[in-house]
Amino acid sequence: MPKYLVIVSTVSTWLEKASKEQGVFHFPPNRKPRILKLSEGDICIVYLYDRKVFAGEFEVVEVKEITGKEFYRKYANKAVEVAKAPFPKPNDKVRIIIYRGMKTYLQPIAVGDVKNIESIGPLGYTRVLKWEKYSWIYEQIKATLQAQQEIHENLKKCLMEIGEALGFYAKKEEWSPDKLYRFDVVWYGYQGAPRPLKVFEIENRSNIDLALARLNHAYDVWGSELYLIITEEKDLERARKLINPYLKGAFHRLRDKIEIILPQQISEITKTIQKYKQVFKKLTKR
Repeated sequence: MPKYLVIVSTVSTWLEKASKEQGVFHFPPNRKPRILKLSEGDICIVYLYDRKVFAGEFEVVEVKEITGKEFYRKYANKAVEVAKAPFPKPNDKVRIIIYRGMKTYLQPIAVGDVKNIESIGPLGYTRVLKWEKYSWIYEQIKATLQAQQEIHENLKKCLMEIGEALGFYAKKEEWSPDKLYRFDVVWYGYQGAPRPLKVFEIENRSNIDLALARLNHAYDVWGSELYLIITEEKDLERARKLINPYLKGAFHRLRDKIEIILPQQISEITKTIQKYKQVFKKLTKR
């Protein structure tokens, strides 16, 4: 069992570039976060302060305080430099966590979704917490991830069923031709078609920017119709307001190209299809 639970703070860029097997998390030079008491097996949760979400975790292998010279000699190639945590100068001191088993959460968890998280103080700073007292944070995050995964998989299953009932060739977890993005569900006009006609992404409200990045790429490579399902939203107007800031900014070209579908709409369509499955089969026969 771990002795400590650590919340480390960084930005999205770090998580995107960090090694998933074994790597190094370094702190700003000459800072002294209280990590030297950590030992192998302690758990670190990655908090992204640019998005205010918990987005991943890793396991401690070893912690050290070293000079900049040693850092460059042994660890720089396993670390990721970001603006607020630059690499040290040769004579600087820097504290590092050597880690293994980086896991990126399928859907990041918003701070507000973790009850009583405010009890540990402001996030954005390294928090070293005794496991026996604060393991509830980790357990709550894991339970939320499990619930999200079940919702995500159920919606994918429903979209597959709807697509097949409507005469499309449906596939899930489909990669773009350049292997840059994997899409939740796509519908082809027929098996073996060169491109999907429709692309669906399922995301929670804290991950909309990544969903839009995937859909933007789908439009670039395939020119498909684009659909976004926001898992927590039950009101269409609220869902539209949620994505509007993104569509006015970096993803403005998608403004008239994305259709939002609510989870309950997917559920209702699936129930109708299941009720009239044979009728749909006859109607879509070509």
